[in-house]
Amino acid sequence: MDDASGKNDGNVADVDVEEIMRTIRENVRKKHNLPPENGEDRNSVPAHAISRRMREEIKGLERSQKAGDPEYVIESHRAIAGPLLIRGRKLVNGEVRRYVDPRFWRQQEFNLGIVRIADQLISYTDRRLNEMNKKLESMDHMPGEKRSWSEFYDMEVSEQFLADNVAFHREFVALVTEYSRKSAAGRVPRLLEVGLGTATLSIHFSRNAYECTGIDNDPKIVVKALETNRSLGGYARFMLMDALAMDLLKDGYFDVAFSQGTMEHFDNETLIRLLSLQLKAARYVAFSVPSPYWPDREFGNERKISAEEWRYLLESAGFNVLYLGYYHDKTQVACVLGPGGQAPRP
Repeated sequence: MDDASGKNDGNVADVDVEEIMRTIRENVRKKHNLPPENGEDRNSVPAHAISRRMREEIKGLERSQKAGDPEYVIESHRAIAGPLLIRGRKLVNGEVRRYVDPRFWRQQEFNLGIVRIADQLISYTDRRLNEMNKKLESMDHMPGEKRSWSEFYDMEVSEQFLADNVAFHREFVALVTEYSRKSAAGRVPRLLEVGLGTATLSIHFSRNAYECTGIDNDPKIVVKALETNRSLGGYARFMLMDALAMDLLKDGYFDVAFSQGTMEHFDNETLIRLLSLQLKAARYVAFSVPSPYWPDREFGNERKISAEEWRYLLESAGFNVLYLGYYHDKTQVACVLGPGGQAPRP
């Protein structure tokens, strides 16, 4: 109950335990010169910081061993009664020590044992962490590891490679052929490839009387595509352009905007924008992506989802799905989008 002055009469209910614990932690941090916690989860403290704190605690335990100092001197400031008090205290102190010391020293030996074990554990943990970090660094720099799309596609593309790739994706190639001819209505079909890879599909179409343009945002991939196009006798044109800048292209100029192995690398929001931009540049959009049945994990942050999941994603976004299905033993998903949907305009 508070009195008239507003002071508490000793009730502990008003004690701020959290504030006290924060003060204690701050004092310990300052004492051991530790970095501030900044409100972070203590479970997420870096390993080196944990190690440092443990070593500081071990030093504190070692210092605590001096608590039983046998050189402790009993004194008194009283001139007359002092000698008697000193003698009495020594007698009491001696009896207490005779009873307490064996237990104290056993506890001290136990504490020292814990200190030694903890120090060994810290040393072992530090050593293992260093080994793991070295292994991770070596994995980041493994010989032959592909670290960019230009490195992934840095290969010599032969006539046989082109033929094999077209044969592998023949169902998808047939879809692009069907819808581009339907849109062109007798004239030369105009195709736009979004994301080049090896550029073999663009080169294939260009050698079969298609006007084909390819775009990619990696200059090395574009240069490689130009070299491959020349060496294989293609007639495709390639430009350095980010796919999200496709609104710079003439609206509706192309019959089909197509991609193979590109759309699976984007999140839903970016994917919807990319497809909307393609539908702005072309009458139809055709894309092929690996399905969950594709056994290999290739370079990049690809996501493999089923044809049913693709349909739900696209129709939920308002796209007019004209075709969607598996091909090549269900390892690939092919899709064709057309005009007339309710997808957001770019």
